[in-house]
Parts: sequence; structure tokens; C-alpha cells
Amino acid sequence: GRITRSGKKLFLNGREYKFAGMNADQFVGCGNAGSQPTAAQANRYFAELNPQSMTRIWVFPGMNLANYDLVFNAAKANGQYLCVCLVNGLSACTAFQASYGTPIASNLASWIDQVCSRHAGEPTVAMYECANEASEGNSNIGPWYQAMAQRIKQRDPQALVGTGGGNNSNNPTTIAGWASGSAIDLISYHDYYTPAGTLGPRS
Repeated sequence: GRITRSGKKLFLNGREYKFAGMNADQFVGCGNAGSQPTAAQANRYFAELNPQSMTRIWVFPGMNLANYDLVFNAAKANGQYLCVCLVNGLSACTAFQASYGTPIASNLASWIDQVCSRHAGEPTVAMYECANEASEGNSNIGPWYQAMAQRIKQRDPQALVGTGGGNNSNNPTTIAGWASGSAIDLISYHDYYTPAGTLGPRS
């Protein structure tokens, strides 16, 4: 089935859907040798997850989309879901750096078209994220998220779109403001363990 949104809730097969997922950021590209799974390894990974789980993957400009296909096929075969993050706001795993201008840069638009058309209409790709930890301090971040989401939905209209977020603010009003565009379905907020083992402030 397809994961959908109604108001502030997600639904799957008529029931509210909540998940605790996995962040498999190196499945498609980057990381140490062996970070990208073989077809058998990907199948085993998804087979061992709880049913209808969510796995977040990075699919950044320049990555090998054949690797994305491999992960997608394994997820679909096992009834699992993917959250596909399209750009990195940090420097890891990609030479591409977003400029946060609107309209979005042509090379970024081209990447969105390639990735989001590739498995368009497939419920397995439950959601996309505009960016991993975008520079939310940028004064144009809200319009940029909206422009990104609109482009994504032009290519895969039924999929959900989230910000991808970061932790530039713990003020809920500020975070909601960044994601106030009509094409945005989800807000991401990244929290990290500190060396003392305590979580930072949550919104």
C-alpha cells in the first residue's frame, strides 16, 4: 500500500502509520569499501526489518543510480519503504553544494528529474527529502524547500516530500515556518547524542 498524509498524520491501508526507521545513508554511494550492498545483502537487510519499515537513503548528485535501483528492488520485494534524500547540505559524499536560490539551479533540477522519475508512482518510494541538513540559516530556505518539493512532485506526484532538516533551531515556530510551503508534507529534525549521552532540546 501507499503511505499518505492527512493533516498531521500519516496513514497506511486506512490506519495511522508511525515508524522508527533505519538510516542507511551509504547504501547508494560513498562510504568505505563494501558500504554498497550486493543484491543478496540488500535483500537480507530488508527481509530482516520489521514489516513495512522505513529506510532513509542518500541519492546525491553523481551517485550511481544502478545502486539506487538495486536497493529499490530489494525494498519492494520485501514490502519495505524508502525515504530518498536528494541533496546534502554538508560536504560528505558529494561534490555538489546547493545554492538555495529560487528558482532552483538547473543542474539540481535535472538531478531531481532523473531520480524522481526513475521509480515514479511506486509506493515503495514513500517519501523524498529535499536535503540532508540543508543550511536552514539561509534566508531563502523556506522558498527553496517549496521549490524543491514542487519539482519533486512534478515528477512523482503521489510521493510525500519532507524537508530533510537539520538542527539549526529548536524553536517549533521557526522550524514550521521553514516548511510552511504547500508542497511540503513532512518536517525533519535531527537530534544527536552528546558526549554526555543526553539528547538536545526537542521541538
